[in-house]
Amino acid sequence: MDSPISYRNYLDFLEEKAAFPLRHKIAAGATILLFIIVGALTTSYYQYKKDLPKIAKYNYLQETSQDFAANAQSLNDVLNAFKIAGQKVQIVGNDQEPQAAASSFFVAMDDLEKTSQLIGATTKNIESQKAKIEESAVPQELADLKDQITNFYDQSATTLSTLNDDQEFARQLILASGPKFYQPTLTDESLWESPDKKKIIDYYGQTKVDANAALGQLATLSPPAHFQQYYEAQIEYLSRLVTLSDNIINTLAVADDPNRDVATQIEKAYQYLTIAKKENETTAKRLFSERLKLVDIQENLNKLAPVQLQKNSTAANLKLEIEQTPKVEPNLYFQTIYTKSQSIFTGFTNTYTNLIKL
Repeated sequence: MDSPISYRNYLDFLEEKAAFPLRHKIAAGATILLFIIVGALTTSYYQYKKDLPKIAKYNYLQETSQDFAANAQSLNDVLNAFKIAGQKVQIVGNDQEPQAAASSFFVAMDDLEKTSQLIGATTKNIESQKAKIEESAVPQELADLKDQITNFYDQSATTLSTLNDDQEFARQLILASGPKFYQPTLTDESLWESPDKKKIIDYYGQTKVDANAALGQLATLSPPAHFQQYYEAQIEYLSRLVTLSDNIINTLAVADDPNRDVATQIEKAYQYLTIAKKENETTAKRLFSERLKLVDIQENLNKLAPVQLQKNSTAANLKLEIEQTPKVEPNLYFQTIYTKSQSIFTGFTNTYTNLIKL
């Protein structure tokens, strides 16, 4: 005969029986929630994988358009630098006062240095962006656009290199003449205010030495075809100055005629200067015109015209691609996954709490 069940055992049995369904409820709820989480995350992940090409295209266009716009603006900055330098040349003009020559020389050298630095920095950035775009993975449908941008960078770098070569030769040309002869001056008018032969002879003796030295420096240069007019005008001016110096020195070396009706040697020397000044007017205009060409905005616009045309065409195609590409960013997917996960976790917590209370 079985021994009777104690009341204590009976109560334990009832407690165990009540607890059993609760554990099952919790396990079942957790399993369901787990499947929901896995399902939600899997769906988001596969949607993300599916849209990876769209994301890559969108990101590529965004980054490429920013780089393209920055380099296009750099070309505009170069043109603006020429414009500023051109305005300075216009202001200085044909001022033939000796004191204007040195200051104009240093202004010109400073502008050339700044422009060359800007061209160099722009070229470096363009070459860097070209290397970057060539190394980047390009969506297949954007291969033609990538080639257009690369060609734009190539043409820009080539044109900038030509502009920089011009700036460098201009620097050499101006340096060869030096600050004393930057402006096509032939004399210091204060010399003739008091008729001091020795002072005038000393001035032109030193001028002749300096002009011959400048001619020697110019002889070492090989000007490009488009610099030939500038180069020849500078040599013409310096050669005239040497000839004038000889004429004035030789004239003043002769004693004055005692006949008061005859012109003094200083008066004869000044006649040589007057004739030379008249001849020098054409040379001075040529020099001014050639210097202006270096920084003339229209001249440099013409040089950059092919680049500008390609820039406009490429920019239009780039804009069209961006407009036709839907905005799809990776962080939106991760944000969606995070939001879903947070919602599911909250639901799981609430369900678990409710099950425990049962």
